Amino acid sequence: MRSRNAIPSFLVISALLAACVDQPTSVATPRGIVSAKGAPQPSIPLVVTVLESPGAKVHSDAGAYTSGLDGMTAELDGTGNLQFTPANASSTVAPRRTLVLDYSSQVSGAAYSPNMAAQHNFKIKTTSANPRIQDLAVSASECVAATIATETGGAAIPTVHHRAVFNVAAAPGSTYARVTRTSSTAWTMVSDGSCAGAANIAGVWSQDLTSRNAPLVFRGNYSVNFSLGFVVKP
Repeated sequence: MRSRNAIPSFLVISALLAACVDQPTSVATPRGIVSAKGAPQPSIPLVVTVLESPGAKVHSDAGAYTSGLDGMTAELDGTGNLQFTPANASSTVAPRRTLVLDYSSQVSGAAYSPNMAAQHNFKIKTTSANPRIQDLAVSASECVAATIATETGGAAIPTVHHRAVFNVAAAPGSTYARVTRTSSTAWTMVSDGSCAGAANIAGVWSQDLTSRNAPLVFRGNYSVNFSLGFVVKP
C-alpha cells in the first residue's frame, strides 16, 4: 500500500481464530520468522469467517469473506501462510470490504488510540508456518507469527498505517497465534496465548503516511482478541 508520497507497501503478517475449539493434540513452537519449509505448491482459495469470541476486538463488516468476491484475496499461499486482504493497496477507491477493529484495550505504553476511521485497506498475514498450514494433520495445531495491518484516515489517500504484531520475538509481552486444523478442509486461528506470552496481546506500531519515510513508532501492547475460521472455497 502506498501513501500520496509513494510510501512503500507495508509488509504484514497476521492471525486468526476461534474460541471454544478443542485443545490440539500437538502444538508446534515457531522457529523464528523463517520461510515455511517444503516445496511451494498452488495457493488454496478460502472463505474466511470472523468468529465472535468473548471479548473479541476484531469483527466482520458484514459476514464471511470469500476469495475472489468483492475484491477479496483470502488464501493459503504456496509457502503455507494465510493471506487475507482486499488487495486495495494501489487503488484510490475505498475497498468494498473492511475489518472492524477495536483498539480500546491498551495494556502498556504511553496513551495512544489508533485511528480506525475511513479504512482504506487491511491485511492479515501469518509467517513462519512450519509445517505449512495446509499440511497440518487434522486436530493438530501450530504456533505462528501473525500481523493485522490497516491503512486508515482516508478512503482515497490513507493517512496512517497501523500494524498489530502477534510475535513474542518481535514484540515482547505479545503472544503467537495458534492455528488448528479442524477437518480436511477447515482451520481456526486464535490469539488465545496457549503458544507463548499473555493471551490476546499484540504489539502495535503506527506510521504517518503523510510524511515521506516516516518511521514506524511503537505504541505499546494492546489486547486484540481475535478468532478466525477458514475453509477451502467450494
